[in-house]
Amino acid sequence: MNLKKIKDGAGASYTIESEILSVGKVNSLKVKSYDISYNTVIVDCDIDATCLIKSAYSYSEGGEVNAEASCKITSFEYQFYYTNDLEELFGIHEDEVEDFLTNHSEAEIIKSINTEYLLSEFKGSVEGLDVKCRYGGGWSHSKYDGTVSDLNSKFESYNLIELDARIEDSQILNFIDRLVTGETKITTYVVRMSGDVVETYENSQTCISMAKEIARENPGMDIEALEEFEEMDIEGNVEFIDSEVLWSNY
Repeated sequence: MNLKKIKDGAGASYTIESEILSVGKVNSLKVKSYDISYNTVIVDCDIDATCLIKSAYSYSEGGEVNAEASCKITSFEYQFYYTNDLEELFGIHEDEVEDFLTNHSEAEIIKSINTEYLLSEFKGSVEGLDVKCRYGGGWSHSKYDGTVSDLNSKFESYNLIELDARIEDSQILNFIDRLVTGETKITTYVVRMSGDVVETYENSQTCISMAKEIARENPGMDIEALEEFEEMDIEGNVEFIDSEVLWSNY
């Protein structure tokens, strides 16, 4: 059995593609700051969410994941562009917005924020959102920490400036780590006699040599040396993918 694993080089960094399917329970939410220059709200939070992990790729390894995972949204930055949005956010008339922002302290502004409206707008922007995270980036492999999106991500929603969310499903995290390092791909070198496996070997040269020896010892039998490819799924099940004949006597 041959497991290919990238520990260093360009394959040490990899890209995770996912989609936030739904936003669930809000365990906590605190508006950390409000920037009146850009009407941007920065929030620390603990929000349950569900995301679909679509794929994970390193430089030369990876593939589809297609698994739902529970995750936590721990912070986000959200920008309001229109005055009528600010009217809803602060619960004041549209004509009062500019004066309100100019003549009140940041603490007073934060205290006036309608968090239900903020959450509603955030939820509408983030549900169904495709997010991408490039993890690593160095030349030494590091185990994926569950980051769904980093602070430099480009989002489809122009209101959402930054988002920090992390997967909490350890089974999916472990599978992604195996996937991007090539550990889900299993190559086995086998000798088959009339279709049945006689023995498995560590490399192709030994496999071919032993196949020839077995053929000499079993005249008239169909002998072949094969390189067989299997793949491990997220639950650890191994599925046969393909094979290549290295040598045969027929």
